[in-house]
Amino acid sequence: MKPVERAAVQFEKLPGVGIKTAKKLAYALLMFDKRDVDVFCDEIAAAKDALKLCRVCGNFSEGDVCEICAASVAYSADTAPKRDGSIVCVVEHPKDIAAIERGRYYKGVYYVLHGLISPTNLKLPKDLNIKGLLERENLTSIREIILATPPTLDGEATARYVTAELLAANITARITRLAYGMSVGGSFDYADDDTLSYAFKNRNTLE
Repeated sequence: MKPVERAAVQFEKLPGVGIKTAKKLAYALLMFDKRDVDVFCDEIAAAKDALKLCRVCGNFSEGDVCEICAASVAYSADTAPKRDGSIVCVVEHPKDIAAIERGRYYKGVYYVLHGLISPTNLKLPKDLNIKGLLERENLTSIREIILATPPTLDGEATARYVTAELLAANITARITRLAYGMSVGGSFDYADDDTLSYAFKNRNTLE
């Protein structure tokens, strides 16, 4: 296998990157100076080493607890939390948190499933990071759980499963689903801030 093709194979592992785009990225990177290539690789490796998963929500974090979860705690009687810990938004991946945070309209906290139920991708319910969410409901006073999985077949199946698990745990929180301001089959990555804001403001209660 030629060097360019070997490099392209690595880029093709990224989501949404086909072989043509992978080769384009490989050629672009190989046009860098050797020093710049080393910096590129070192920075990615450093980010991987520095980040861990928040023990509360599963988001990327440099410490045991991410900044968003930490902001939901009042550290003294004289200070109020900056985030509302009683509202939890359940998402597929940490990147979805970044997309939602971009609009600055949501002031609650998050919980990351790290995937969706997907028979075609051999992702089963047992593979979801849901245990912490069920335990979290028992430990904190939560008013609302927003299911913000994408409006795809896998996303809908996951939302139904999570809802069933929460109801089986006899939760008292309101369970809601984002409104279809999000296009069917859409992704947070490509939704603009106004669309996401509409989806949050007009979310529906699930039974």
